[in-house]
Amino acid sequence: MKYLTWIELSKSAFEFNMANFRKLAGDLKIMAVVKSNAYGHGLYEIAFLAQETGGADMLGVYSLSEANFLSSKGISLPILIMGYILTEDFVEAAHKNFSVCISSFDQLKAVAEKIGGRSLKIHLKFDSGLRRLGFYPEEIPYLLEFLNERKNFHVEGLFSHFADIEDTVTHDFARTQRTTFESMSSSFMQLYTPLRHMACSAAGILFKDTYFDMLRVGISMYGLWPSKETLITSLKSHSALTELKPVMSWKTRVAQIKDVRPGDTVGYSRSYRVTRNGKIAIIPVGYYDGYDRLYSNRAKVVINGCEAPIIGKICMNMSMVDVSHIADLKRDDEVILIGGCGGSQVTADFLAGISGTINYEVVTRINSSIPRIITD
Repeated sequence: MKYLTWIELSKSAFEFNMANFRKLAGDLKIMAVVKSNAYGHGLYEIAFLAQETGGADMLGVYSLSEANFLSSKGISLPILIMGYILTEDFVEAAHKNFSVCISSFDQLKAVAEKIGGRSLKIHLKFDSGLRRLGFYPEEIPYLLEFLNERKNFHVEGLFSHFADIEDTVTHDFARTQRTTFESMSSSFMQLYTPLRHMACSAAGILFKDTYFDMLRVGISMYGLWPSKETLITSLKSHSALTELKPVMSWKTRVAQIKDVRPGDTVGYSRSYRVTRNGKIAIIPVGYYDGYDRLYSNRAKVVINGCEAPIIGKICMNMSMVDVSHIADLKRDDEVILIGGCGGSQVTADFLAGISGTINYEVVTRINSSIPRIITD
């Protein structure tokens, strides 16, 4: 079946990335973080690959709806809901045997009242310095006392998040956070046998002492570096992981080819003025699809192995490309928005640089209605 706009997911690239993290993790568990539509790659498709290739021991999602969706599609890997859940929804989570995150005392007390005697698998989130969701160190004694009186809470995990491990080449604060988390979790180890997990992709690449019992792999599972700083530190420290393969290619097609003349203007606001005789191609992708308006007059695509610049303002559903230099171009020809052909390529990092953001946002914002296709 031919698609107008679609995402291709390379199974071999996914397996390559996960195999590298499996080598790093050794006998420890790996959580594949597939929240937010698997960072734009496709929630079911990536969960399927994680399960079928044996790369992951657990899946991390953000919401109950994501967990329900995967369960309904036959995904059988254990699932942790990492985001906030409405109190009324914990009964359903308990019934379906999902693991859930608890991050505050008032939430814990409300959940205890709501679920009654039902058994619930919980991962307690500790705030080790990010100042987002999570318990503070001084709350630990009261937390232990509360849980000791309620045996239906199964403390399956303890976890925390780093604040700036990706954004710097000095990691003093990350080391402080690790020490804080280890101290907070030590009291629990005398009463429970929880999975402790703190390491994200960047921590997994750089610091083995952050792994504890499980490695959470997010952005790098998809073949994208968490940051330039992570790559630089990895290369300087001779890390065991220095190569990742992007899993995603984003493609569309040529909808129309038009001649243009000097003096013509292209698109809304007439932001691009033609200076010579040439040709433009109209492609059926715009900001509704997640192709950011900030790419206007700055981004490029790849057509028939050649790089071609975006010209004019990105529209809601269409964009224009200068194809004057591309011979034998035809309507319906393939256009690569992210990915490559031959020596020409467009990366998520390149697009992130144009729009002043990070590669996470570029891929995550791609419209979820666009088909995701697993290849090779």
